[in-house]
Amino acid sequence: MIQARLKASARRLLCTGHHCARTILCTKTAETVILESIPGLVLWLRQHRAWEFAAARGLGRPFVAALRRAVQGQGRVSEKDLSVSFVDSDGDQVHFLRTGSDMSCLGLSIGAHSPPKRITQLRVADGGNAVLVRLEDGLAVQIVAPDEVVERGDLVRVAQAAESSGVLPIELKDPVSSMCCDYLCCMHRGRSPDDSAHRHFSNGAILHSLHWWADESPQGLQSSLGLLAGFSYEAGREDATNSYLLGRCPTRQGGVLFSVAEERTAWPEARLAGLRYTQTGLLSTVIEILQHAMCISSRKEDRDILFVDLGSGDGRVVDAVVRGLGWRGE
Repeated sequence: MIQARLKASARRLLCTGHHCARTILCTKTAETVILESIPGLVLWLRQHRAWEFAAARGLGRPFVAALRRAVQGQGRVSEKDLSVSFVDSDGDQVHFLRTGSDMSCLGLSIGAHSPPKRITQLRVADGGNAVLVRLEDGLAVQIVAPDEVVERGDLVRVAQAAESSGVLPIELKDPVSSMCCDYLCCMHRGRSPDDSAHRHFSNGAILHSLHWWADESPQGLQSSLGLLAGFSYEAGREDATNSYLLGRCPTRQGGVLFSVAEERTAWPEARLAGLRYTQTGLLSTVIEILQHAMCISSRKEDRDILFVDLGSGDGRVVDAVVRGLGWRGE
């Protein structure tokens, strides 16, 4: 029986669910928490016009609009073919565009020949002149746009396109998590409307926690706004199954936890290296400078010349210089 097996577990396990990987976490109190996707959340929020409910609860107008765009999806935003390009304050060509097989994701490329990477977090900062972006590989970058781009409203369009893809700001964590609790725990025809929740409640679990930005896959953002639900199998809570059978979804004593990983809330203060495309002309100039330095050095004495690539972040400049000069690179 799954309940007995999970209660006896004292290790961190990983098993495969129908929609995504389910992580089983063992806490200090030896309780077992299973993280599950919530594929029906966005559909339920749309059917119940959740943005109106949030507005009635006093949520700020910009966040109500962001929630509405996320719940209604890209069909509400007339930017399915979004394409915003400009040269940022660092002199790099920046391009925001729709990506994915159904063009439902938002991507970013930096440099003329850099392939786009999917955006999982986006925040407008510095009075609307900059955007903070986290990419699918975990890399976080800050992009400062010129004034004319800001005045055209291009950054606003980018932020709205991100929201319509399910990428929401941290300010919506609590209100959206609260509505997610309502969805998981509302009883419809004697059961939770969510299949995974129904299965766990029936097996004696309680709703323990909700995890913001925990599933940032394209499917996770579009169907559940990146939320995962944590179901706990606690010792001494044998009443959980009876409670569910009587028409009440059992939850954690003290309330369901609304969680977000700390590393997901940290942002860089400047551009991180590693995304810039190094132009052929720039490489030729670097090689000419180094050749000139070698000539001057050889006239005085035999010296080693140390060249360190601090610009591209992945060593491509060093590789090109090594090939151009026949040096030994380390």
